[in-house]
Amino acid sequence: MKALLIAAAAGALLGIGLSGAFSSESAKWERGKGLYSQQCEIYHGVKGDGEFAADFTKAKFWQENGVEEMADVIKNARGPIPGFVDLKPEEIQMVIDYISTFRKDRK
Repeated sequence: MKALLIAAAAGALLGIGLSGAFSSESAKWERGKGLYSQQCEIYHGVKGDGEFAADFTKAKFWQENGVEEMADVIKNARGPIPGFVDLKPEEIQMVIDYISTFRKDRK
């Protein structure tokens, strides 16, 4: 609740409504989901369970891989999966944010 009040106050100071802040986050999440579906799902599966590559559902994956390493792998690739050099840093972060929803240790 405190975070919600802080977000509302910050939005008021910046001249944006609270719903605008949430819709922006929702749009980022949807963009991350879309990028994952288009470019990653074939390797990592619909549920991120690693059909042919890393399993995003396992705590071990998240313990062994930081955000910087994940961003590097998404952009430059490792192994047979191609990198996605055309993605902007903010798009890469959107993909990372989306795949973090597959974590079973945080549900």
